[in-house]
Amino acid sequence: MKHITSMLSAALASLILLSSTAQGQNGGLKFSLKDLGARLKDSFSAQSSTANGINNRGDVTGNLWVGQDQECFYWGAKDTKPTVFYFLTRKFVPVFCDARAVDSLGQVAGSGYTFLGTTRAFRRDSKGGTLTALDPVAPLTTSNGLGIYNGTVVGYMGYYFSASWDANGAVTNLFPTIHSQAFGLNATGQAIGFFLTSQNSLHAFSGISGSFTDLGTLGGNDSLAYAINASGIIVGQADVPSGGCVPHLAYWVANVATDLGACGWSASAISSDNWIVGYQQVPSRNCSPWQTSGDCRAFLATLTPNCIGPYDLNTLLDSSGAGWTLVQATGINDSHQIVGFGITPKGETHAFVLTPNNQQLCYPD
Repeated sequence: MKHITSMLSAALASLILLSSTAQGQNGGLKFSLKDLGARLKDSFSAQSSTANGINNRGDVTGNLWVGQDQECFYWGAKDTKPTVFYFLTRKFVPVFCDARAVDSLGQVAGSGYTFLGTTRAFRRDSKGGTLTALDPVAPLTTSNGLGIYNGTVVGYMGYYFSASWDANGAVTNLFPTIHSQAFGLNATGQAIGFFLTSQNSLHAFSGISGSFTDLGTLGGNDSLAYAINASGIIVGQADVPSGGCVPHLAYWVANVATDLGACGWSASAISSDNWIVGYQQVPSRNCSPWQTSGDCRAFLATLTPNCIGPYDLNTLLDSSGAGWTLVQATGINDSHQIVGFGITPKGETHAFVLTPNNQQLCYPD
């Protein structure tokens, strides 16, 4: 099976190389926009909000800001209203909670401040809402959760030692001698992220505990991997050789990097059928993933020959998105629902969910 998968991956890579950044005729795809931030504002006085992850059921997680507090929210697809949560229960110090991902069971991975003033990765149970702190390996004192699959959380401990925590909270230092962060994993246990090389560059990696592969770059200094799907296709960003605009939107098949072009683009998530979302940084403006600062534009791309893109998501909104600017797309599920955050017609930063009308993205040439 592994050999067959490798052959299919190689064939896919060949097809895409022949049709890089192709755009076909618009096939009628449009997205309706649901303003999650408006409900968070009405119910919890949120001044701003971001949606960071969505699963195949349509459950969404993300963050909101109230005064000095950064809190987390979970909104189940069948829930009539969102739930807000964080570690601290007393308000004598600012709250910090960062919900990054939600798995198929509705479990959330993230990080938050504890009563001791340290940061802990957590897993939140969707059924009871219980938050379980995920401890680092001693003598490290902090941990951060960035991704989750079937209850297993990945992230990093201390000064960037990538880690995973199983459903019972047992921690594994994935690569003990490597400074790294793990952002995601799939059903095979394949984790992805980036690590610090001996040349002080950041390189994307893929691997299973104790063994990792340097995914390299597109000829430049750095690369970052942010998401992986069930087929093992990895997406993120990578630099081209010096003199070229960086970073470029990149993906890896069988550990081989491919350039999807477009200066200042980075991928945040990928569906099982290889639809990719992320953001484009406006030239000369600062923009980082999962941050509300900076000047970015959300995009959609695919690995479908002659229909790759990237496409500005702002051009794919129906009338429900009138007046919005979609800043970053941070998650996508297999129904092609997309989450992220944008600027409302009133100039506020709000979390959103986009739902497609199920028309084609484009008619391939």
